[in-house]
Amino acid sequence: MKFLSTIVLAAAWTLAYTASEKSAKALYFLDSDPQGASVVSFKIGGNSSLGEPKRISTGGKGLVGTNMNGSVQTDPLFSQSSVIVDGNRLFTVNAGSNTLAAFHIPHDDPTNLVLVGKPVDTMGDVPNSVAYSHKNKIACVANTGPRAGVQCFSVSDCRGMKALGNLKPLPVPNQTNPPMGAANTVSNILFNPSETAVFVIIKGDGTEDGFLYAYKVHNGTVSEKAVKSRPENLPIPFGMSFVSDQSAVIATPNYGAAFVTINDDLSVTIDTPLNITNQSATCWTAASPETGSVYLLDAGVPDITFLAPETRDIGRILPGYEDGMGNFDGIVGGSKLYVLQRAPAVAVFDLHDPSCGPEVVDLDGFGNRAFWIVSRSQSHGFFRLSQQPSPTPTDRLGSYLITQSAKSPELIINLAYFKHLPRRLNESPALANCLAVLCDSWTNFQRSIAPDRLIEPRLYGRALRSLHTALNGPKQLNVETLTAMTLLQRVEVLFDTRRGDHQTVHSGGMIPLMIKKGPPNLDDPLDIHLAHEVQDTLATHWLVHRGDNFLVQSPWVEHLRKAFERLIVDDDDGGLKIRTPFTVEIAFGKWPEYVHQMGDIKDNSDYSAARRQAADLQSHLSCLFDEVCESVRPLLATALREGIIREAQCSMSPKGLAYEFTTFKAFDMLLSYYTICIILKLMTYSLSVFQGCPNNTVWDEFRHYCSEMPKLVTYLRRQGKVACMLFVSSFCLPFEGA
Repeated sequence: MKFLSTIVLAAAWTLAYTASEKSAKALYFLDSDPQGASVVSFKIGGNSSLGEPKRISTGGKGLVGTNMNGSVQTDPLFSQSSVIVDGNRLFTVNAGSNTLAAFHIPHDDPTNLVLVGKPVDTMGDVPNSVAYSHKNKIACVANTGPRAGVQCFSVSDCRGMKALGNLKPLPVPNQTNPPMGAANTVSNILFNPSETAVFVIIKGDGTEDGFLYAYKVHNGTVSEKAVKSRPENLPIPFGMSFVSDQSAVIATPNYGAAFVTINDDLSVTIDTPLNITNQSATCWTAASPETGSVYLLDAGVPDITFLAPETRDIGRILPGYEDGMGNFDGIVGGSKLYVLQRAPAVAVFDLHDPSCGPEVVDLDGFGNRAFWIVSRSQSHGFFRLSQQPSPTPTDRLGSYLITQSAKSPELIINLAYFKHLPRRLNESPALANCLAVLCDSWTNFQRSIAPDRLIEPRLYGRALRSLHTALNGPKQLNVETLTAMTLLQRVEVLFDTRRGDHQTVHSGGMIPLMIKKGPPNLDDPLDIHLAHEVQDTLATHWLVHRGDNFLVQSPWVEHLRKAFERLIVDDDDGGLKIRTPFTVEIAFGKWPEYVHQMGDIKDNSDYSAARRQAADLQSHLSCLFDEVCESVRPLLATALREGIIREAQCSMSPKGLAYEFTTFKAFDMLLSYYTICIILKLMTYSLSVFQGCPNNTVWDEFRHYCSEMPKLVTYLRRQGKVACMLFVSSFCLPFEGA
């Protein structure tokens, strides 16, 4: 298949079938062989397997555009809509022979394409985009070569295609054949939703803005006169998708995209430019006929940007296929978005549940990727090119999580148990759905989506429903169910700006379940991580609501100590074993109760008794502080001696000095140590004040630990925004004494 040129993704719906019968589906390729192009079709079976290929001649030749480096390696015609499918019709351009071919798709066998008449002369050079109006039975093709222009044809099953009027010139000066691009070429031709006008998008030369030409269509006749627009700040307009007759989205590699307004006279003006963060080459658009949603495809970025027409803003980001190396032309069919990748592959996005990333159709070995273009169609079916079973959404979610562990270490560093989740997803819909919300919100957060839209309501609602089902069923106490609760609590702490921080509500529900379940199974790494994870969460609950901390009591504390030892063994830190001691973990578990005891002392009307209670608690806190120091200081000395922790000059630090760490565990140890010391010293000093004997030595020690905290900020910033959010409370504490 040496000359395989254009990939065409389409499903020919068999309209003659009864409602109970399934529509036949097919996969089409345009093989743009310069000696004779053809469409290659594959029937798709009920199990999504591909049948034997059939080759049907297009009666024309193919062509590949050039740039300053010679023939281009992708996007051969610099356009959108080079191939389209409408019902049982397929249209495609023969760019090398300047013709347009039309095919009939048989109802009973969509692979047996029938060429309707002979390909017709497009009256220009290098046709690269085609549009069809079902209402008017008109096809229009745009030429982008030396004779650039629009030619329209009437379409009839009996008479084939007949030219309507003359070639309508387009502003593409000094172009060659093959064309030099991508600047100064035609981008797209398409009808508006009411099919009362046909629009053509032309790129500028790179220094000046591009053009939009619009031709009125009335009673089956296309006007010879164009309504010409040249919106400002749109030098390279590329793909276009209509939202309505009055509104559309145009992609541009200059900055992302723009919502444009189509006025009553068909002139076009920019309404809302959208600067997309980290965009590289946003060239193509794909619209959903059902919802009006528009998706932007970037040739240099794996993720898909979803635009919300009602807000005229970025709605969310769909995590893409990293190895695809970028998204090219694509099409929405039902709940699927099919996107050709820079690599020889097609990514199939589930628009109902995009959180776990796309399913990938590997096209390696199907020809030269440099020639491929995706078709445009109004009806599609699912397909894949592999004989292997299609991965499930949970499989794809697991793969996405594994990908994120490499691409986004800040997420995994701060949520260490994530590495144990992929193999557990199939065991719990609640776990899979709650993780899907977290991954989707995380992706939106990375792409700087508006804070109040980080959490997708539909995914969040599904996660809540599945978690409710699990909590009211036989899997109530499964570690996967409790982990799902923890994940959802993390989502709300990190990304929920609408309802505020209500983590103590979830924690209150977690407590009776944890008690009923019992201590962690030491042979289950996820259970061990869960027990470790909930300590901080439940401490927050007890700080607010008070309660009996079962985690620091027998038999829990013994199991947690053993679990803690397992975590040290489980960690891969090069044998350093530098991490927060268990004594510090226990101190964090106990301090909320000490805060409440201080409140009891303050409220005690018997001042003498209150002073005795204060003295006892002060003594207890001093002993706890000594235990913490005894456990940490040897580790700290080792870390400093071996260079795991070192102090360095830093202009970015408030103190002019900053700590550097070779392992995140060392950072966590020092931060936890300073945080608990600040807490214990402040409580101890407050108790001394209550007794009427302020201990200035304790106050000086408190201020010392506070002054050390800013030295950790520089390193923490490098760990990303998630780490900063998770540790923000530790940095609020030292303000009083810094």
